[in-house]
Amino acid sequence: MKWYTFHKKVYHFFYRGVERATMLLDKLLNRNRSAGPHTEQYEWIVKQLSATSSERAHGGYSADWWHELTEAEKDELEAKIWRKYPDDSRLAVFLPKLTHYDGLARLDRDLRNATSISTRVELADVLFRETGEKRYLDVLRHCCSEECGNGILSGYRLVAVALQDYPADPEVEAILRDVYQGSSDGATLTTALIGILHQRGIVHDANDFAELNVLLPKLRHLDMENPDGRMARLDQYLATAT
Repeated sequence: MKWYTFHKKVYHFFYRGVERATMLLDKLLNRNRSAGPHTEQYEWIVKQLSATSSERAHGGYSADWWHELTEAEKDELEAKIWRKYPDDSRLAVFLPKLTHYDGLARLDRDLRNATSISTRVELADVLFRETGEKRYLDVLRHCCSEECGNGILSGYRLVAVALQDYPADPEVEAILRDVYQGSSDGATLTTALIGILHQRGIVHDANDFAELNVLLPKLRHLDMENPDGRMARLDQYLATAT
């Protein structure tokens, strides 16, 4: 199956969870060193803060890591994160968590000034998840219309990746449906489909490779890469599966 095979090749690059796998590998490779006084999340963030762009691990950071840090670690990291962003744009997920800086205001300003579609999607995603304000969802919706080809940086691809694991929200599902209807790229279609199924509760964890590897081969009948009747086939499946 063409779309499924291609999707598996790019899966680890686009989906959240890559950074956790890299952290585990780093821990295993260094398992003989003496344990330090800091949390694992702190050590990983510090390591990434000092890395060059070419040394940075694929993936990113998880906003949930902030809750795993001690208060002392948070105090120590805040200024470093504030200075390092936006050189490392992945740090955007931490800016709303900072207590000594107005991270939300900075991200909002950067979003208004951003010219890169990838930057706009990244910042709008962080701000929408943090605030729930639909104006940020509108930015993501608008980015879908900015098709930069069908490659990695297409508007459809970036938005689908951003929203594929978002909690159930009719407006989020509507955007994912727009992507599913409008894109012609196999990996993007698969990502949008996962997001839609996650919205409906058919996919429980959009980042669970094991769950997806069991489910996706069963959906060949959707014939995603055939645009004729694509949405009708999807809606027929959803009507019977939910």
